[in-house]
Amino acid sequence: MIAEFKRKNMLHDGDETPIGGHISHIRGKEALDKAIQLAGYNKSKPKNVGRGLSFSEWSPSGGEGNVFVTIEEDGHVKVITPVVDQGAGVLTVIVEVVGQELQVPAADIELKQVDSTIVPSDGGVGGSRATRVYGNASYEAGVKAREELFAFAAQSLEVDPKELELDKGMVLHRASKRKMNFAEVVKFKGAPIYVRGYYKSTEKSHDASVSAQIAEVHVDPETGQVTLRNMVSAHTTGKVINPLMHQGQIDGGVVFGLGFALTEEVMFDNGKVTTSNFGEFKIPNIMDIPPLKTDVMENVPAGPGPYNSLAIGEVANTPTAAAVANAVADACGVRITDLPVTSEKVYRALKARHA
Repeated sequence: MIAEFKRKNMLHDGDETPIGGHISHIRGKEALDKAIQLAGYNKSKPKNVGRGLSFSEWSPSGGEGNVFVTIEEDGHVKVITPVVDQGAGVLTVIVEVVGQELQVPAADIELKQVDSTIVPSDGGVGGSRATRVYGNASYEAGVKAREELFAFAAQSLEVDPKELELDKGMVLHRASKRKMNFAEVVKFKGAPIYVRGYYKSTEKSHDASVSAQIAEVHVDPETGQVTLRNMVSAHTTGKVINPLMHQGQIDGGVVFGLGFALTEEVMFDNGKVTTSNFGEFKIPNIMDIPPLKTDVMENVPAGPGPYNSLAIGEVANTPTAAAVANAVADACGVRITDLPVTSEKVYRALKARHA
């Protein structure tokens, strides 16, 4: 059975990857089991219907990033960074992490994007590393800003900084019930609080997030037409910082993978690209997307990002095309080995098999 074959060849904690990397923490079995359950993988299915399983693991790359936090004279918190958000939501992660460390709602924090001339070096996003790199830089900046608040508040209140805590935008000395707001601390200091959070690592993470996906398709034996009926994506990961954005990465990754699997193809004629617009290069639209079931398990005990977070960007789209191709082979007995898996290719393969 295909699922059992995969189970026998799965990476576990402490294993070495086929290319020599080390895996410290991974939860592949749990993702596989959940996908099988959600998809009804082992249940009987109608004629010409197939189910395909595919599996991916991803350890985020390292990088270099900068985040600055200012607490201004009026107590307002401002975050400054040179990173460009390519759409995955790294700026939201930055603000949420700083907000968590300062106990300030993310909506109350001002974000300012600047260019990279303000820092010696900054690596930007890529390789599913944005949360790891800029999340850690944000965490450091938030911790430094909090320590500055405590240091000056302690001087003003004449207490030990270790006796202070944050409470609803205030620095609180619980024993004496005295407190100062951020503006009062900054006024005592005599200048705004300004700190830099910096993270740099060239090492690939040893902790991995996993995606197990199962596609269900129907193949018309007369025409080769492939109809996607259902899609399941089960994930094991570390702490999810923003559930809505995390789910958005899964949804977008799966749709990206479905286009790669079924419709998107660059055509050439005498060395020239002929698919020069989206009328000829077909990307999936709402009519092409089947019901999608997802499950996210935050069960990996360690991760390289803040709060033990892990990557989601690329792990969500890596297995999709393989799951669809496997489902087509299960449905009609022919395997298409080049993408996309079009009805023409399936039709020709079916005819060749019966020739």
